[in-house]
Amino acid sequence: LQQGTQLFNFFGGNKPKDAAKPPPPTTPPPVGEAPADAGMTPAQKQKAEREAALDEKKRQQDEILAKRKAEQEAKRAEQKRIQEERQAAQKAAQEERQRQLEEKKRQQEEARAEQQRLFEEKKRKAEEERAAKAAAQAAARNQPPPPASQPPPPKAAAPKAAPARQGSGGFFGLGSAKPAPPASAPPAQQPSAAPPAGAASAGPKLKNAAQIGQTIPAGWVEGTNFAVSDGNLNNGDLVIIKRSDGSIRYGEIVDKTGLPWQQAFVVAVSAKPDGTSEFTRTEEARNIFTVGAGKGAAAATPVAPAGQKAAPLPSGTQRAPIGLGAGGGKTAADQQKLEREAALAEKKRQQE
Repeated sequence: LQQGTQLFNFFGGNKPKDAAKPPPPTTPPPVGEAPADAGMTPAQKQKAEREAALDEKKRQQDEILAKRKAEQEAKRAEQKRIQEERQAAQKAAQEERQRQLEEKKRQQEEARAEQQRLFEEKKRKAEEERAAKAAAQAAARNQPPPPASQPPPPKAAAPKAAPARQGSGGFFGLGSAKPAPPASAPPAQQPSAAPPAGAASAGPKLKNAAQIGQTIPAGWVEGTNFAVSDGNLNNGDLVIIKRSDGSIRYGEIVDKTGLPWQQAFVVAVSAKPDGTSEFTRTEEARNIFTVGAGKGAAAATPVAPAGQKAAPLPSGTQRAPIGLGAGGGKTAADQQKLEREAALAEKKRQQE
């Protein structure tokens, strides 16, 4: 019997492919050793061969399964790694978006806080300016009329004295009956000075109205042609101040403001056609210049007494109040109202 699997031959039946060839020479077993299948029947040999073939096939299948399992595990590990990386990237992107949202929210809160701070600061400054303006007006109301407002009546009285001279001159041509009424006319004209007092409510005349608001000569040099004031300033003094637009112009002292120990003055910076003040600025003495090289040291910064604060001063150009420096035209009730408003504004500022 032929052993093993044979190639089927259509023409010669189950003949081996190389049946015509002589069988390969078999190596005889070594002397003294019996072959492995010695003493086995052909059936036992076939069974042993089948079992060996099955074992080989099973081994190959196990190797294939192990290889496939290893590939699947490697694939699952790669997919798991990719998924973890994707999840990590998504988490990082989400955290970045959250951080950006929190940063934007923080910036918005800071912007709102800054706007609120600016609004409160602007409101506080406006209240301080109103309080300072009211205090300045109250201080102006409480001061007696300056002597500069008194010269106009004598000037007005001078031309009115002319009718008395005309009356005396008319004495030569009109007889003795009519000189008596002209003699009584001058006393009647003296009480008539009351209308100029009413006209004084528009404000006293400025001594240097023609120069107020004019720029100084281009060739002037600070320290040579003008210098910082020493604080010894009076109403009617011609001064020089620096305006908000950067120009240097003439002004005139019309009032002193602030507390008694403060060196602050109200300066007229614009004059009306009638010679009265139109616009004013409140400046400290150290910001006011006088014409000339300067007579002494510049005004020192005022030092408040212990426990007392400086009165806030208005900032910028203000419209001159009616009657500035001449007692004004307001009643005592108006003055009390201004004082109450100033006290309330100062109390509110201290609470804030």
